[in-house]
Amino acid sequence: MSILVAILGFNLLIVIHELGHYLFARWAGMRVLKFSIGVGPAILRAESAGGTVYQIGAFPVGGYVQVAGMGTHDRHERGSYADKSLSARTAVVLAGPLFNFLFAAGVYAALFAGTSAIYYESRPQGTPTVRAVEEPAASAGLKPYDTIVAINGRPTQSMRDILKAVGASEGRALVVDVIRSPDGSPPPRTVKPIDMKDVPEGLVMAWPDPPADWPRARVSITPKRSKKGWQLGVSLELARFGVQGAGNLALFSLREVGALSTRMLEGLGRVLRGKEEVELGGPVKITEMGADTFQRGPGWFFQFLAFLSVNLAFLNLLPLPALDGGRLMFLAVEAVARKPVNRRTEAIVHGVGVLLLFGLIIIVTVGDIASFF
Repeated sequence: MSILVAILGFNLLIVIHELGHYLFARWAGMRVLKFSIGVGPAILRAESAGGTVYQIGAFPVGGYVQVAGMGTHDRHERGSYADKSLSARTAVVLAGPLFNFLFAAGVYAALFAGTSAIYYESRPQGTPTVRAVEEPAASAGLKPYDTIVAINGRPTQSMRDILKAVGASEGRALVVDVIRSPDGSPPPRTVKPIDMKDVPEGLVMAWPDPPADWPRARVSITPKRSKKGWQLGVSLELARFGVQGAGNLALFSLREVGALSTRMLEGLGRVLRGKEEVELGGPVKITEMGADTFQRGPGWFFQFLAFLSVNLAFLNLLPLPALDGGRLMFLAVEAVARKPVNRRTEAIVHGVGVLLLFGLIIIVTVGDIASFF
């Protein structure tokens, strides 16, 4: 069930991206020949009175909108992509990433409205409470609804503090201090405004707040090594964020999208400077992560979709052949030279880009599958 939901969620982002291209193409008066979700042979197909074919491909790993006049051999005729102004063509290309950004902002607005956002500006906050326990934490005596307050004497004020301590342990035992529920019930949640200098007015946080008279306990846990690194064997319930006042929802949502985009840009810069290795994940890895977040709860899953939507927009804007950013690059050359780039040359570049992109997807997917064995 969780895998199916993850696949549907990933394809929803593709639908939103292609819908942006489709709607702007129609707005610009361009003829849309095909709207496809997935690639390969069509398993479902319908044609509108206007001549647009809507289909679902056999392989749910992408999608596309085919606009008249974008191909090498398409005739330069009225209503085609090539017939429209530079600004109209630029708007159509930008519309896909724009819709992904807007979708992410909409998801964050809904999560903030319901005090369900797990992160604010991509930073997990609040003292984490244990939601579920596996090995090695279970054998060490950690229990559900324990609130982790310190590891090796250092206070843990966020999930990041815990991850940092576990990662640095390199398999050595950790002394974990917790506040424990006397009857095994979850700690009550406190909702109140955040009084922090770098947090704008209007943000509230709901977090597990165990009463002062609850007992404390101390356990020693030796992290185990897995494919994902050192693990304690716990699933955590974090603080959740909300926004006071409807007028703040758009502001905080756009700030979150902007913060995610900035972090991706900074990460790309570190990779280009050789300070960070590239970690690639294909459809299999994305599905695995989506299924994992779905099992954690709706807030986790929808926030993952928002994160993935920003990723999709950001990657598509990179100036690489076959991506929206590659098409924007050719449009920029046209704007500077004041004449279109040779259509055959552009088509060859994008064609090579498509082959390389699919080759990369196959290689990454094989690597993702191999990681399970």
